[in-house]
Amino acid sequence: YPFFIAEPEKAIVDFLYLNLFNFSEDDVNIFRES
Repeated sequence: YPFFIAEPEKAIVDFLYLNLFNFSEDDVNIFRES
């Protein structure tokens, strides 16, 4: 993904956002299971 190299700051923000989104999905799944 060239934009990761061209825009490192954006790549970091996107990476953190995706991680937070994934954690949120995990929290929802745990909530549904319980």
